[in-house]
Amino acid sequence: MNAEEFLLAYIRSEFLTPNLATQSYVSNTTSSSIHTSPLQNPSNQLKKEETSYTKLTSDLYYSNDRIGTLKIPELDLSVKVYEGTTDKDLEKGVGHFSNSSVWNGNVVIGGHNRGVNNYFGKIHNLDIGDKITYTTKLGTRTYKVYSIEKISNTEYNKVFEKTKDNIITLITCVKNESDYRWCIKARQDWNNNPMPLY
Repeated sequence: MNAEEFLLAYIRSEFLTPNLATQSYVSNTTSSSIHTSPLQNPSNQLKKEETSYTKLTSDLYYSNDRIGTLKIPELDLSVKVYEGTTDKDLEKGVGHFSNSSVWNGNVVIGGHNRGVNNYFGKIHNLDIGDKITYTTKLGTRTYKVYSIEKISNTEYNKVFEKTKDNIITLITCVKNESDYRWCIKARQDWNNNPMPLY
């Protein structure tokens, strides 16, 4: 399956659990911005060679099959990150989208916003500047939130943005609005990560 086929499958929610899935993948593509920051990076039009990407390899897994840990102090959240967004993956924690980077560039992580494992139930309450920490076998990075946006479920270009910056994108459903998703973006905080990690 090539990248375009994967994205189309994602739009149709073939890889998402029922909670993250949409009831209809054809909808209005307008977005309603809740919070944005002047730090937001308009670099979605970078040339392919200018983007950063780290592929997930077998040596990056921990012994319990997780690939990392995500912490959001403002929400008192600490959760394990697993590869994939299937029901089985999200029963254990939150899921890394396999078509996104695992370290450099844009790391995309999805999670439930209700039910037993509603780890992302309050991410839309974050504020610009709140911190997110992501730890993998490659190191620990701290990010600062720069965008909190309610987007259409078809705006996957906002979720899977290609960038040379190190960002983390968190995605979850909007309660009782199946055509929309909460999309939180945070950029690496160089004050907390003075040395580039790779």
